[in-house]
Amino acid sequence: MQEWAELLEQELLQAVEVKDRDSLHRYITLLSRNLVEQQVYQDNFTQLHNEIQSFSSTMEQGFQAMDERFTTQLKQMNTRFDAQQKLLEERLAVQQKLTEERFDAQDQKFFALQKQMDDRFDANQKQMAERFNAQQKLMDERFNANQKQMAERFDAQQIQMDERFDAQQKLMDERFTQHDKRFDAIHRVSVLGFSGLALLITAFSLVLLLWR
Repeated sequence: MQEWAELLEQELLQAVEVKDRDSLHRYITLLSRNLVEQQVYQDNFTQLHNEIQSFSSTMEQGFQAMDERFTTQLKQMNTRFDAQQKLLEERLAVQQKLTEERFDAQDQKFFALQKQMDDRFDANQKQMAERFNAQQKLMDERFNANQKQMAERFDAQQIQMDERFDAQQKLMDERFTQHDKRFDAIHRVSVLGFSGLALLITAFSLVLLLWR
């Protein structure tokens, strides 16, 4: 940098008229420093840019590697999930089959129990019908016997009542006959009495007429 500054200072001395060499020297020094700082900044910027590109490339490679790993893991997870799904479906199919077999067995037991209950109900129904028919027959026989007995008693009472009525009727007829006979006798006596009284009155009237 010192050599470049001296060379620049000599060129300026030859190109223009310099009034103050110290001021020119300070100017060349500042200009050189500024140029050096710009170069350092440019170098640093270039280095930083390269580092950023390298970091970006590294990150991109890392993301790509992560994507590849994620894709691989996702594929492995899908494979495991498919295997688990298949195993679960097989287990569910086996469980469904066992459940259906158990339900079929329960249905068969239920049908057998239902048949036993129906048979017992039919037997009880038949037994109750036989008992009811026997009881009905016994009640009909008792009712017929009671009806016959009541009819016989009614006939006997009717005969007794008829006999009593006939006896009472006969007695009343005899009493009416006696009353009729008494009435006829009284009537005859009354008629004879009235006839005799009329004859006496007539005779008494004739006697009175004759005495005049």
